[in-house]
Amino acid sequence: MRKNKNKWHMILFIFLLAIIFLAPNKAFAESINSQNQTFIEFFSKDDITVMYRRYKGKYQYRRWNKTKNKWVDSHWITIG
Repeated sequence: MRKNKNKWHMILFIFLLAIIFLAPNKAFAESINSQNQTFIEFFSKDDITVMYRRYKGKYQYRRWNKTKNKWVDSHWITIG
């Protein structure tokens, strides 16, 4: 039972890492030409980094907002 639980924790951990690397670009621009005028709209969102650690034999994660330089989560969240 213990090996099976560790297997699922590792699968979840790898899945979360894949989501981080496949996330869309944090900013993009769109140009609109109308009546000889050019409007450029910038869309940006907060740049969030997920930090992982192993604490007392359990995997944990916590999100850091690089844009605001503060933690998104108030505490570490245990996976599984």
